[in-house]
Amino acid sequence: MPHRIQMLQIIAWMLTISRLSDVVASEVAFYYYAQNRESFCPPVQHKITNVASTIGCASICLQRQCQGYATQDGECTIMGDMTEPSVGEKEITYQRVSYLTNMENIALLKPTESVGFWTDPADMVKDMAVDGIESSTNYYHSHPMVSKPWWYVDLGENRVVYEVHVLPYGNNGAHTKYFATIEIRVGQELPSMAGDFSMWPLLAYYPGPAPMANAYLEFSPNDSYPLCGRYVSIQKTGFVNGVFYVFSEVKVFSLEKASDF
Repeated sequence: MPHRIQMLQIIAWMLTISRLSDVVASEVAFYYYAQNRESFCPPVQHKITNVASTIGCASICLQRQCQGYATQDGECTIMGDMTEPSVGEKEITYQRVSYLTNMENIALLKPTESVGFWTDPADMVKDMAVDGIESSTNYYHSHPMVSKPWWYVDLGENRVVYEVHVLPYGNNGAHTKYFATIEIRVGQELPSMAGDFSMWPLLAYYPGPAPMANAYLEFSPNDSYPLCGRYVSIQKTGFVNGVFYVFSEVKVFSLEKASDF
């Protein structure tokens, strides 16, 4: 009976897709969501060309019991399958998400956490790194007595991360030298031990030190595929020019969401 109900849900889902196929978006993605509404990112992608329509891509996805799919310019991308651990035996529902081609900074004003911050001469707290303010008095400064300091931003849900831009604190170049031996990682679940992000995929390593110029450092994944996760961490792993680091702003770029259905 549960399988019959699920099949009826799938049929209703495909009929809904056909009614919504005229929505204007250059890329349309459909993902499974677990019962608790926590999204995930399918780890495997297969591209199929010459697919005439969104319905055709949906049909292929259904046949292969995929976790999600995307269509763009006649190309169908099938993502994952129902046997992945992220699905398990949970009840599955569908949600339609459409995306635009332009990128958006999905870290802006999102919650952050860090190992600590410096309070002299002012509170240089973690949230200042995603508040959109790039002034010389607004930045995050880790505690000067904590080695291998860490900071992360919570994006609120799993998103595909294409680039991470970091603006080391400038102050005429006096502090940029501390931004060195940096690991930037993307994770889907918080680590059991605070500050241990070693199990998260590495997006980029930056030996540094950062140049004196007051300019963003731009990082993209080490391989050709973007990473997917809810959290983006920035951690200083070595002791170049001291144990702490200072940065003014962090931007995380993903495709802009057009709408959810």
